[in-house]
Amino acid sequence: MISNSSLTLIIATKNKPDLLRSVLKYYSLKKFPYKILIADDTNIKLYKKFNIESIRLLNNLHIEYFTPHSPDVFSAILELLKKVDTPYVLNSGDDDFFSLRAINKIIHFLDKNEGYVSAGGISVKLNSLWDSNHSVWKITKKLNGTTDSYDSNKIEDRLIAYTQRLKVTTYNITRTKPLLKAYKLTTKNNLHTTTFGTELLQNSLLLTGGKNKVFNIFYHFWFVPINRRQLDTLNGRTQLKNKNLFGDIVNLKTSENSKVFLDLLSKQLGKNLDKKTAVNLARLVYLSYWTQYFVRRNFESRMNLPLTTSTRNRIYLYGLKLQQRATSTLQIILFRNLFTEVFTQIYIRNVFLIGLIKLNDSLKIISILNNETRNFFSKVPSNYR
Repeated sequence: MISNSSLTLIIATKNKPDLLRSVLKYYSLKKFPYKILIADDTNIKLYKKFNIESIRLLNNLHIEYFTPHSPDVFSAILELLKKVDTPYVLNSGDDDFFSLRAINKIIHFLDKNEGYVSAGGISVKLNSLWDSNHSVWKITKKLNGTTDSYDSNKIEDRLIAYTQRLKVTTYNITRTKPLLKAYKLTTKNNLHTTTFGTELLQNSLLLTGGKNKVFNIFYHFWFVPINRRQLDTLNGRTQLKNKNLFGDIVNLKTSENSKVFLDLLSKQLGKNLDKKTAVNLARLVYLSYWTQYFVRRNFESRMNLPLTTSTRNRIYLYGLKLQQRATSTLQIILFRNLFTEVFTQIYIRNVFLIGLIKLNDSLKIISILNNETRNFFSKVPSNYR
């Protein structure tokens, strides 16, 4: 039997009271048995009051609530991790809904398999637009990320597989000590407020310490309220016309932060690999990130703005320039093949896998979100929305 003291769910939130209440209400209905730590950096008094009321009302949950001392989300998560006293931790946003059934299955698996540092399942993204006329969220379901595991016994193979199929693993159920170490290393090297404060470094550090398993079961809904990102989207569309945009990706290769990132990851890999292999592997992770994850996240995934063939070719050419600088003895990914695979197969995978998943929970979640957003909007003046 799984103990209630096996896992801590941590949530960092800021200025999204309707979403936080929806998440907590979902867990309340599921009778979520594990501890929940919430770092609330909300800076609008009315929103803060709403959050405190949510926690008071949903009193069947085991919640510890506090205001972080940190100036950024990454440091707030580190504060949360330092408070965790359970063997496993689940790092969640205020817009994530995790399946309790999947959580229990994964904890049982990690208990029996010490070689795995983390495990997850199939994640579904709920792209959402608030329809103010009808007071409902209009939602489109989309597979979020790959379903591949990184479970080779060799570090080199795990990292190479990761560069071929980048996926966020820090939102999997993770052993607490390795995740805490990854966040501490990122902060200690002052990378937490840079581009490398994304999940890239933490994912790479976790995979140096153990394997990652992805089960072919539904695990997680990620709710994405696109209305709140309209300004970013408009800025992004303007930025696409900037001829220097892709040059900036290349220039990052020689930036000070890039050097710190490569040095840190190389040193961690060097604890188990020879120096030359460690350096080349760190370069491979870096190059793959800038030619795949960064571009997909900022243009295709985040803004639902598909790239044209000519744009991908430009990225590929810059990728080749970076490749030549790497002079790696390992087999570097062929970027042409990489982009062909990622951008032509992902739609087929989305349709197929979402068709297999029983999404009954999505109806319940959407109903909760509709009710709580209506409730929130009814209580706050229009200029606060």
